[in-house]
Formats: sequence, C-alpha cells, structure tokens
Amino acid sequence: MKREDDYREFLEKAISQAEDSGNDRARCFLLSNHCGSLIYSGQYDAAIKISLDSLEEARRINDGILTALFFSQAGQAALYAGRTDYALELLRQGESEGIKVGHPLAQSFTRTILADALLRAGKVEEALKPVEAALVFCQALDLGPILQNALQIKALILAHCDPFDETRIEEMMEQAAALAERGDSPWMKVSHHMARARIGLKLGRILLARNALAKARTLYLEVGLEKGTGELRSVERALEEADSKTWMA
Repeated sequence: MKREDDYREFLEKAISQAEDSGNDRARCFLLSNHCGSLIYSGQYDAAIKISLDSLEEARRINDGILTALFFSQAGQAALYAGRTDYALELLRQGESEGIKVGHPLAQSFTRTILADALLRAGKVEEALKPVEAALVFCQALDLGPILQNALQIKALILAHCDPFDETRIEEMMEQAAALAERGDSPWMKVSHHMARARIGLKLGRILLARNALAKARTLYLEVGLEKGTGELRSVERALEEADSKTWMA
C-alpha cells in the first residue's frame, strides 16, 4: 500500500511541472487531487486554504466545474474540522456553481457532502433531498467512490429516522462495502468503516462501532498516519462517551 507521504511527493512534482508548462487547467486539476489527499490525511486547515486559493484560479480561467469542486472540497474539509456552519455555507455555494454549469458529476459530489453536513447540523429531513438526487445519478453511471459515499450518507440519515429500518440500512452499507472492496483504495475502506462506526453509535451497537473504528485505525497506520485524523478521533471520543454511559447504566 502506497504511503501518503510518497504519494504527496509525487503529486507536488506533478503540480510544479504543470505550473512550469503554463497549463493552468491541469495545475488546478492536480491541486484538487492535492486537496483530496490533505482531507484524507486530516490536514483540514491546509485543505481549506488550498481549495479557496485554487478557487480564485479556477474562476480566472473560467472553469465552472473546478470552481464548484473547490467550493465542495473546502466545505468537506471544514465539515471534518467541526466547522459545520462554515461547511454548509461553502457547500451551498458549490451546489449553486454546479447547477450553473449543469455538470451532474460535480453536483453529485457536492450534494453528497452537503447531505452529510445537513445531517451533522441536525437537519435530517432536509439532508434526504440532496443525497437522493446524488444517488439517482451515481447509480445510473456506477460512480464508485461517489456512489459509495452517497450510499453511506443515505444509510446514516436513515439511522437517524424514527423508526429506523435496520434492514434497509444494512442493505445500503453492504452495497457500499462491495464498492469499497472493488475500488481497492484504503481511503474508500476507511470511509466505509467510519460510516459503519457512526451508524453503530447512533443505533447503540457499541461493539460494531468499536470494531469498525479499529479497522479504520489499522488502515491509517498502513498508510503512515499513526495519529489518524481529527475525524477519526472525534468518532473515537463519541465511542468513549457511549461506552461510559453503558457502564453507568
């Protein structure tokens, strides 16, 4: 498995080459990949800064798709950093930009993250609309990572509904697990385990949550991130709180 530092070194060289060649669009595309890498590795503040800086470049070259993407990546980083209100602001701008250019892939990416932000803000019913719109498009084209994330967010939303349909939740998570295995990416697997943990916590399945988090932390170790990420530590703290409540009950 390629360690994160090795990948980032390769990416930085590619960005420098694109800059030297004067290919601004290629440079923006590579910067978007760099932002994704920073988000995966838990460097949220750096990801926000690079996304917003790159956003200005995307506007300068009049690329609406990249503009929408950078708004969305900044929003995703803000969300994982615990800045939910700021994340919602950025993601709504990203959705608006995606609608302007009429690009369904950009819209699906944004709407999936927007649904997660709305869920974390406690707006469960409102979160359903964007994720369902994303699912329609992603399922039609079998868009691996985005489809996986959309399935996981939809399952998380369903876990917050009263009453919840555990059978339906599990069906969606099994579909997401199959996509993670097919993609053979550590980040897709981490994403799945984190979603499993969040669902386990919400449904009171403490053992399920603990096992999922253990698998996520193992994958982080394999890619060289010994401390994990802020998102991982946040869910681990929630598990500790749930555990203590169980013992006190």
